[in-house]
Amino acid sequence: ITVIGPGGHSSGAFGIVNPAHALGNIISHFAATAVPVEPKTTYSIGRIGGGISVNTIPDSVWMEVDMRSKEVATLAELEKTFLSAVDMGVNQENVFRSASGTQLEVDKKVIGDRPTGTTSEESAIYRAGFQSSVLVGGEPFSGTSSTDSNIPMSLGIPAVTISAGGLGGGAHNVDEWYDSTDAHIGLQRLLLMVLLFDQYSSVE
Repeated sequence: ITVIGPGGHSSGAFGIVNPAHALGNIISHFAATAVPVEPKTTYSIGRIGGGISVNTIPDSVWMEVDMRSKEVATLAELEKTFLSAVDMGVNQENVFRSASGTQLEVDKKVIGDRPTGTTSEESAIYRAGFQSSVLVGGEPFSGTSSTDSNIPMSLGIPAVTISAGGLGGGAHNVDEWYDSTDAHIGLQRLLLMVLLFDQYSSVE
């Protein structure tokens, strides 16, 4: 989302529309959005930027927003709520500064769209992944995430994503870490999974 205005000196042009203020309005409205626990649905404003100096009213500011859900319909509803918050936040600033005769514009752009889907626990590939983890001494569990499995699942093709072995933590922050100790077990599990998948597929 990019909010665009005329820009100007922070004092000399005070009173004109301010894209940063509108962005704050948008964030305030959207951050109060309640989402269901099931289907798992999440959102995050991950990046914000804009402006050229502290003593200017920016001519544009932007933010990037991540929205996810296990269900297509729920994600579509969340997107609708977000776009409504965008329009509301921009309009709020336009009305508040209407005496200045200036107006904000907003550019809405999709920068990524990863489709969603699920894989049945009864499918051969799911059972192979589960059992291969047991055979190498692991405690298998399943969860929801954004991976390369999304595309085949969205097309109705059963798919799973498994870990490569080793240990890790702190995902997606500056303290993220990985320990390759026993990482070879991941490859052993993968081979077992392929063999089990072939076995389970032949009896489906």
